[in-house]
Amino acid sequence: MGTLRIPARGQDAGEDPEALSLNLKAVEVDEGGIHYVVVSHRHFDHVRGIWALRGRPLQILVAPGLLDADVSRELLGAGFVVSTGDGTAPLFPNIRRLVLVWDGLMEQALLIRGRRRWSILFGCSHGGVGRWLRRFRSYLQGPIDLVMGGFHLLDARSDRIDAVIEGLVSAGVQRVAPCHCTGPKARRLLREVFGEDGFCDLKVGDTIEI
Repeated sequence: MGTLRIPARGQDAGEDPEALSLNLKAVEVDEGGIHYVVVSHRHFDHVRGIWALRGRPLQILVAPGLLDADVSRELLGAGFVVSTGDGTAPLFPNIRRLVLVWDGLMEQALLIRGRRRWSILFGCSHGGVGRWLRRFRSYLQGPIDLVMGGFHLLDARSDRIDAVIEGLVSAGVQRVAPCHCTGPKARRLLREVFGEDGFCDLKVGDTIEI
């Protein structure tokens, strides 16, 4: 486990199959080498792009109940394998799934044990970054190197952003990589607190060491 490749806009497969296909070509990722897709939650702007990979024997890994029945049927009809598996078992060596349900929305994140300790990777933190950190602590102890994903702070007030940042610092998070729905104000404040070494300003195709 060494690096992560950043997907389209840092939000799962995105909403546009053509955009995902173009991004994969631009960063020289062979679509034939993709065997698994992990979907963070059911919103269309995180799922629809998967159709770019139609016709390939992909396994789409989701927590039980994460996808709506109609979306699951569409994916199965397109030839994908939708796999729920054991919601608590590791997906792969050094990669675990973390599930959070908030306000009726189920989300899943990945916990990845890399060379630099544990990292948390999610699509959007609709339930709040703080809830993800507490969820992590309910399973695992130890330092958190990286928290990466959409922090869902696009329209948030400064006091809410400050509370999220305080939670990250209190949890001992070393680096943040805010994507997608984080918002410019939150990104600016995160950069001020975490500095150049701790704030990862990512774009499509970047790699990040974990």
